[in-house]
Amino acid sequence: MIRVEAVEPSSDEWRRWRAAADAATRKMIDDGKAAMDRDLYKGGRSEIYRLFFGKCAYCESPLERYGDVDHFRPKDRVTDHDGKIVFLDATTRHPGYYWLAYDWKNLLPSCTGCNRPGANPDGTSSGKWDYFPVEGKRACKPTDPIEDEKPWLLDPYRDNPDDHLVFDDVTGVIGFRTPRGKYTIDRLGLNRNNLVEMRKGAARAAGDHYAAFINATMTDDSERARSRKDEWEKHERGEVPWSAFGRRAIAMIRDRIVAAMRR
Repeated sequence: MIRVEAVEPSSDEWRRWRAAADAATRKMIDDGKAAMDRDLYKGGRSEIYRLFFGKCAYCESPLERYGDVDHFRPKDRVTDHDGKIVFLDATTRHPGYYWLAYDWKNLLPSCTGCNRPGANPDGTSSGKWDYFPVEGKRACKPTDPIEDEKPWLLDPYRDNPDDHLVFDDVTGVIGFRTPRGKYTIDRLGLNRNNLVEMRKGAARAAGDHYAAFINATMTDDSERARSRKDEWEKHERGEVPWSAFGRRAIAMIRDRIVAAMRR
């Protein structure tokens, strides 16, 4: 997981979708809650995917032609840490964050492994689905201040994952610095076996490109340096799968170079 800058797209297609989404949101708020148009909230999929370079917002795996469009704050049912439905009182369940159903900052591209509930080889279960525990006062209607909520799950638009997660480029495993980091790892299953192996490969590739760039620079091989620079910078920009691990591998090489120079 890496932080992604929330820069709203500006294409004509996006503006048309945004106008329709805003109108549908106003109607839901006026009606108290209306049936959601699944085709509509998925209508901005292509532009949202572009913001994340075609990767899952959570595990950075490349998405096939169609991944899920996940609502960071669930649009309908909301469950807590233990998977129990959140109730406002003894008989009224939380209505879901329906007023955010078409909010583009609440829509994240997600692979099925991170989004849908499933069992892992070690017997644990993971998948975000409708889990959304928070600290602080939970927003229950459109007029409630959403900023009073403190979600346990990390949001790649609003949180810097580096503050909460540790990316080990050698093992491909994600560790945690904070309780929120641990919850995010466990809930999304971010250390699934297939992910660990692919992240190790991404880290090795990034490190190889960076080391070759340094070598080419020192030998005045400008053409090779330029081509290798283009490759490792893709990790720095977050354009390729598992960039968090590529960045870590690059940072480790830099640290070794700096330490050698100091000696």
